[in-house]
Amino acid sequence: MDAKELTRIVNEELEHVPIGIAGRAQRKVRAVYSEMRRSSLPVDEDLLRAVTFAHTVATLRDSHPDFKPTLLDPGHFGWSE
Repeated sequence: MDAKELTRIVNEELEHVPIGIAGRAQRKVRAVYSEMRRSSLPVDEDLLRAVTFAHTVATLRDSHPDFKPTLLDPGHFGWSE
């Protein structure tokens, strides 16, 4: 997978994640997800975005234990609390 395709996939997935307020955990979701997804896709294209999103939330909950992500379409990531 080339960089252009990787960027396209991650950007399409991020369209389902609101940006959020600066300094808040929701704002960090996009950065953490993007980093994790960009590193996992070239290695394992079959790794589900749901797995990457779950890892993103777990990572953010290390520093924000009560964090509940806001998504425009939770089903896109297979997410439910």
